[in-house]
Amino acid sequence: MHNELANIALHNFAARTYIGFKTNSNANEENVTMTFKQSFRNWRQYRNTCNELYRMTDRELGDIGISRSEIPFVARQAVR
Repeated sequence: MHNELANIALHNFAARTYIGFKTNSNANEENVTMTFKQSFRNWRQYRNTCNELYRMTDRELGDIGISRSEIPFVARQAVR
């Protein structure tokens, strides 16, 4: 149970950090849950995109017109 709560907290932090997780203070629990789920999906898509791009060589990245330093920006754009 402790590990599960720690994982949820970590994912919540990551979602807020990378995607800008926001909730309305008056939102009901169901809306917060749905917002969290979508934010978590977005965060996972962001991480998957980053991982795929980081595995590419500099030449392959150059072929698609991005540099290694642009990977986080490109991954965020892919999520939005």
